[in-house]
Amino acid sequence: MTDHELLDIIHGPPWIADLLALFDFEVARAANGPIEPVTLPGGEPLATIAGDGSGGSFLLVGASAVRSVLYVSSEGEGAWSLRILGTR
Repeated sequence: MTDHELLDIIHGPPWIADLLALFDFEVARAANGPIEPVTLPGGEPLATIAGDGSGGSFLLVGASAVRSVLYVSSEGEGAWSLRILGTR
């Protein structure tokens, strides 16, 4: 499953977004993006997919079909995930 396919599922029925919000992964906050601009040293493109209640953002990194997820807190700290979305 590609990230695009998984995101289509997440944005499908409202109950999925409601369930994810219980875990502080709120897709409705994606429109706000990070509080401060975020860039990576390699210049990889970033796409906001969700936010959390404290002002943090979840961002997809890169442009391939299967991407890593970067979490950026409202204080500017980051946590990189090698692979959260989809499986291969």
